[in-house]
Amino acid sequence: MYRELLNWFYQNKRTLPWRRGRTPYRVWVSEIMLQQTQVNTVIPYYKKWIKKYPTLKSFKESNLDDVIKMWEGLGYYSRCHNMFNAAKLIKSSFPNNYDDLIKLPGIGDYTAKTILAIAFKKNLVGIDTNLERIGYRILGLKTKTKRNQKRVIKYLEENQCTNNPGDYNEALMDLGSSLCKASITYCNQCPLKNICKAYASSSPILYPTPKVRKKIPMYDIAVSVIEYKNKILITSIFILLLTSCASKDDEEREPPEVQLYNLAQDRINAKNYVGAVDSLSRIERFYPFGVYAEQARADLIYAHYMTGDFDAAYASSEKFIRLYPRNTNIDYAYFMR
Repeated sequence: MYRELLNWFYQNKRTLPWRRGRTPYRVWVSEIMLQQTQVNTVIPYYKKWIKKYPTLKSFKESNLDDVIKMWEGLGYYSRCHNMFNAAKLIKSSFPNNYDDLIKLPGIGDYTAKTILAIAFKKNLVGIDTNLERIGYRILGLKTKTKRNQKRVIKYLEENQCTNNPGDYNEALMDLGSSLCKASITYCNQCPLKNICKAYASSSPILYPTPKVRKKIPMYDIAVSVIEYKNKILITSIFILLLTSCASKDDEEREPPEVQLYNLAQDRINAKNYVGAVDSLSRIERFYPFGVYAEQARADLIYAHYMTGDFDAAYASSEKFIRLYPRNTNIDYAYFMR
């Protein structure tokens, strides 16, 4: 399977800037930028980024304001924050194994495996929506289930090209973006058509069965804006109003503030204090009057302290004392001062 795929790839592969002068750092940058963003949109941003930050060392020495400015317009700014935080956690050389990579902020299973395959030639397959779709079509699977997903993963991993795992990953990416698209296929040009059961069915776009999207609910809500001493309160009222109009399915989900706080606790338990700072800071920013606001601010002092950012810990301590003079954690806050 991989021989036909790679022969096609070497003749038809896209010319992309991150495929030249490869380093683990540059592969990482491109993969993060490509998350939920089209290739043509990423190209100019990637070129500009590499011109200013050509190495991991130069990026680690940057400041966050300059980095965000470079990212401006690309969207999903949490990716930028995660990259900045991850760079600070990398001690010397870029991690070359899954266990270390997956711990870095912003790197999930797909990104970790793709980086390892392309940059370090590890025999791994980073499977995203495009690669998954190719697997479903080759195997002739219509229904998206966990069992079928495992079958797809197993098939793509077993047919990996052990000599060129990076090329194998990129070949599947290019196939999914050019010939084997979600809503249209060009099967006559596909190098894998002879083994593809979806092609044999004459209705390849029905594999897998397209997900039926739920109708987006429409609500009539009232929003109150309170301005006091150059401060504006809107978030909490807005969330409460939405909660009152929520469906039963929505009620079963944990509120975003609770999800953020649980994530922060998981990160603290895992000693990922940089990630914890990110989660707790979001609670402080977006839910300043929420049920976890007070505890999050107390935990933020500790998280800052454990990252070694004592100035930030001191500032958080001062703020905590000012906001909650009667809180039971007040002794801890004074200690941090």
